Amino acid sequence: MNDEDNLKKDGMKYQVTFEQGTSNEISLVDHWYSAETYERAFKQAGFKLFEWIPVQLGEHKEEEYLIDSVDSNGVIGF
Repeated sequence: MNDEDNLKKDGMKYQVTFEQGTSNEISLVDHWYSAETYERAFKQAGFKLFEWIPVQLGEHKEEEYLIDSVDSNGVIGF
């Protein structure tokens, strides 16, 4: 765990900006939760199988903002 991870707290708000400095710029406010919190919530909701699968880029490998999202493990899907 690095120093940045030590500063993160469940439910903490953070902002992500895509296409910064362009006419397509969009900022989103989200909330950070630990992997343990997600696992516990899914189990409490009745999921029997829970598996972390790394995100992989498909046809848009050249899109820098996607690379950053994938590298930071900033995507959760279910």
